[in-house]
Amino acid sequence: MDDKKKVVLTNLCNYEITVSIPELHFTRKFPRKGAKISVDKDLFIEMANDPGLIYMLETGMLYLDDMETKIDLGLEPEGASEPQNIKMLTDKDYERYLTRMPVSELKSTIDTMQVEQVKSLVDYAIAHEITDISRCDILKKVTGTDVIRAVQLNRAAKEPLSDEE
Repeated sequence: MDDKKKVVLTNLCNYEITVSIPELHFTRKFPRKGAKISVDKDLFIEMANDPGLIYMLETGMLYLDDMETKIDLGLEPEGASEPQNIKMLTDKDYERYLTRMPVSELKSTIDTMQVEQVKSLVDYAIAHEITDISRCDILKKVTGTDVIRAVQLNRAAKEPLSDEE
């Protein structure tokens, strides 16, 4: 029986992430969103001295499943039993935020989201062609990305070229 405690890191981004800490001889790739890697907790505590890893956790690029460790690192408030600062969001959450959630609530929710989560929300809106003007305006103010324009450009790129000039 393995009595070493493990923590699980999960990629929350829509792209590959690599964690490399040469002094610990640690390099792992998270090839896609949702990819998980299990790490010995003792090793992870040593890894937490790396500012790059902490940045990835703070911005929501990576999700750490162990609440006790998150509290010890200052990523979550003392005594929290559920994630307060960095929540794992699913496509269902993104869909709800962009379609059913009241716009005023969306504004306050985006203010509590991590940078990478907001970028993922924008990517989801573009990929699913969600072009509600008030919601897209909020996303544009926060990220600078014009979702409506991005959807238009994607549609134009898919159209066949006409022979008429």
